[in-house]
Amino acid sequence: MTAIQTKTVSIPVARDIAIGAYVAQPRTGRCAVAAVVLGEIWGVNGNMRTICDRLALAGIAAVAPDLYRGSPAPKESDPVELVMRSFAEYPDARGINDCRVAVRWTQASIPGVERIYPWGFCMGGRFAHYLGAVSENVAGEVNFYGRLNFPRQDIKPLIPLDLSS
Repeated sequence: MTAIQTKTVSIPVARDIAIGAYVAQPRTGRCAVAAVVLGEIWGVNGNMRTICDRLALAGIAAVAPDLYRGSPAPKESDPVELVMRSFAEYPDARGINDCRVAVRWTQASIPGVERIYPWGFCMGGRFAHYLGAVSENVAGEVNFYGRLNFPRQDIKPLIPLDLSS
């Protein structure tokens, strides 16, 4: 028997819309601390699942939501122009909503959770920073190399630095 249990769940984020999420938690089932792991621009890939598994081995429940809502994420082998276009075209307001819903799902679905910390990497780091500013349900946030400043556009009306205190 392994020390952790993993599963994929579906989290409703809007009427008739759900996002998938990878969940890893200690086999004991109860965790006082959880991390919502927000992936790099590559989405919930093997690296993000491994991070979730390592957190679970350390006694922390981890939930990694698919911010692409099932659509393909860029691949690491894609040309940099395609990756940058994916960043520019990603709807931040939808991403913030999906992240907030993932935090609330984690709070309601993981037994014993008292504190939730978004852990964001690259694109997800930006959303961890947003959550730290706009979600009353998080105890703090960790932003690993997420961009905090970039050109504003209609699809990105705010930048994380707008929400910093």
